[in-house]
Amino acid sequence: MRVSRQKIESANGFIGKVKFQFFGSVRAAAGTDGDEIAVPPDFFVYGALESLSNEYRSAFKGEIFWQADGSLRDDLTVLINGAIIGREKLKDTPIKDGDVIALLPSFPGGG
Repeated sequence: MRVSRQKIESANGFIGKVKFQFFGSVRAAAGTDGDEIAVPPDFFVYGALESLSNEYRSAFKGEIFWQADGSLRDDLTVLINGAIIGREKLKDTPIKDGDVIALLPSFPGGG
């Protein structure tokens, strides 16, 4: 996992660091298996996803957000510390120091 420069700045200071893990097509688009960002107080999951996607190529942003309206893709699962976070909670779920946020796109399969 590579550690990126601090991407989120706040006059109030940072509360800690959050790790992102990328899987499948998100990993391929990012060109890495994850990232780590410093987060300010009162920051939420959705805002972190937006900030992170703005730091990567447009292909990566397309793997997280729909290009047209910026909404989160239906086939992306977001986990915090191993627990699935529903889309309706992404804007209301605060980030805490040491959290691990995993981005899992749907995986093709067959039977």
